[in-house]
Amino acid sequence: MADVAAMPVGRLLGIAGRLSSMAFSKVLESQGLSHTGWIVLSKLDQEDDLTQGDVAARCFVTPPTLTAVVDALEATGALTRSRDREDRRVVRLKITDSGRDLLHDTRSMIDDDMAPIFAGLRPADEAVVRRFLTNVIQRLTSPDTAIERTQ
Repeated sequence: MADVAAMPVGRLLGIAGRLSSMAFSKVLESQGLSHTGWIVLSKLDQEDDLTQGDVAARCFVTPPTLTAVVDALEATGALTRSRDREDRRVVRLKITDSGRDLLHDTRSMIDDDMAPIFAGLRPADEAVVRRFLTNVIQRLTSPDTAIERTQ
C-alpha cells in the first residue's frame, strides 16, 4: 500500500471506513445480519416503536430499501411490525426480546474483534477522532451540504 501517512484525509477516511466495515460485516454476517439490519435493531433498541419512515430516515436509507431489511428481520423474529392505531397507512416497528439478545450478542462479538484495532488509543486521541467524525457526519447529512444518496 502507498504511504498512507501522505494521503489526503478524505482518502484515509474512505480507506479506514471500508476496512473497518469489512471487519464489521464479517461479524454481522456470522450472526445473519446485514449492516442496515444491525443499524435498524440498534435504533429500535435506543428508541422503540418508531414508524418505518422514521427508522429509514435515522438509518440514512430510503423507505423501499428499508422494507427488504425489515422483511428479513421480521422473518427471524428480531422485530415486529404493526399498523399504527390512528393511521393505518403508517407501519410501526418494535424490537423483540430475541432481537435485543441478537443485538447484544453481536455487540459483544464486535467489541472482541475490534478491541485489538483500538488498543492503545489514548482517550485524548479518541476524543479528537470522535469530534472529527461527528463533524463529517453532520456535514454530510446537513441539507446544505448533504451528498445525494441513491440507496
